[in-house]
Amino acid sequence: MRYDEVVSLICSPSNDERLDFTARANRLKVAADALTVEEVLEHLDYAGVIPESFGQDSSEEMLYTKYCNALLARALRELGLKARTDAADVSANGDDYSIVGNAKAFRLSRPPKHQKDFAVEALNKRRKGANFACLVCPLYQYPDKGSQIYELAAKCNVTLLSYSHLAFMIKRGPQPRPSLRDIWKEIIDRGSIKRKLQLRKVGSPEGYWRRVKGNTDPGTYWRALDMAMLAWAGANEAQWEEARRAASARLRLWAEEQIQFYEREKARVEKLPNATVVKELVVEIDEKVQAIRETVSI
Repeated sequence: MRYDEVVSLICSPSNDERLDFTARANRLKVAADALTVEEVLEHLDYAGVIPESFGQDSSEEMLYTKYCNALLARALRELGLKARTDAADVSANGDDYSIVGNAKAFRLSRPPKHQKDFAVEALNKRRKGANFACLVCPLYQYPDKGSQIYELAAKCNVTLLSYSHLAFMIKRGPQPRPSLRDIWKEIIDRGSIKRKLQLRKVGSPEGYWRRVKGNTDPGTYWRALDMAMLAWAGANEAQWEEARRAASARLRLWAEEQIQFYEREKARVEKLPNATVVKELVVEIDEKVQAIRETVSI
């Protein structure tokens, strides 16, 4: 299944009243499970961007989120873990550890604005005894300025990843796959991120992580994660930078497709008879297009 078939796969069964939501979600899971390695890489290149054609809070939007989790499970299996989708999350096992993960998807016209959009604490509460937890979303959707999300990730021992990181590890990582435990340990167990974010634990064992100087610099987090990933994959910074540039180019093309959708919608709306309604809808469409341009910097 190519990535451009995802929308049709989501929409087609949605119109079949004989299938309930669970059955439609299972169709997506089966399709994701059957992806080849090349298809997994293609899907990871575009994952996490909810198509603007999907209605807000619609079943299509919720199914797309289910698809992203199914893709995350498939990607983790490609990295050597035994992974499965479990309710709202992904559960996976390495040789000697377990991890729970959650894949996030956002609209280009409605990017995450607050730490609650990432639900780091909620994922931590759903850990169910797993040794580790990770949250995955498009790299460009993570805050590029000081944000509470990095403090919360350190506090809750939740590793922040992106679809781009997963794709890079699948493509560049050695075979057979080394254990990913060292990555989780570097970022989480050894507390390197906590120290670099200048967090301090007060008391034990009931202590808590407290911000010492308020440093929540995302660059600090991503540099540590990138170095751990490159060491695991046996790759270099130039290769990772090349992958990031390619991802940015794809994102701009995807954004243009979403803008074209709104241009077509605007042309349809302008033909409606009620002038007042038309004016309001056109303004709303223009605002969404502007939000997309700002998200992608085009």
